[in-house]
Amino acid sequence: MQEVDPPIRQISFRRLIGTGISAKLLVDIGVQIFNPFLPVLANGLVLTVIQMGQLVGLRSAMGLFAPVSGLIADRTSFRLVIRLALFVNAAGFFALGLSHAPWMAVIAILLAGLGASSFIPILQAYVSAGLPYSIRARGLGMLEYSWALTGIVGLSVVGLLIQVTGWRAPFSYWRLGWSP
Repeated sequence: MQEVDPPIRQISFRRLIGTGISAKLLVDIGVQIFNPFLPVLANGLVLTVIQMGQLVGLRSAMGLFAPVSGLIADRTSFRLVIRLALFVNAAGFFALGLSHAPWMAVIAILLAGLGASSFIPILQAYVSAGLPYSIRARGLGMLEYSWALTGIVGLSVVGLLIQVTGWRAPFSYWRLGWSP
């Protein structure tokens, strides 16, 4: 099989891991946001906590499509699938911030789940392909800093945003008065 991605060994370790941690941090915040703020988000979407928990389960079920995104990445390009997954994830969370009906929240959660479950394993494969074998485990371990930073810093910032501006703020940056 012909390799489609350009060789990524030319990217420095620092850039590869730094960019990976940054992107994965945002995705991980989206994954973990439901843990501490489930009642707040359920209330904002006018759902019960049980219904919101079912939506989180639906998001997790989208992980069943990860092998499909892996197949696509193997046949096309890791970078292409990573970009598409980030776009789908962002679109899902943006749609969640705009949701005013349960059906809209379901579609948004499906998109966010599909994006996250596609992004994470493809990012790990991309980073693995870009690192020499001798430092691959260290690099992948460092990539997981994003999960820890989400709990240490990311969710605290999200909590402040919710407290100051409301539950939609983490999903829709334009609600904070920022413009693209």
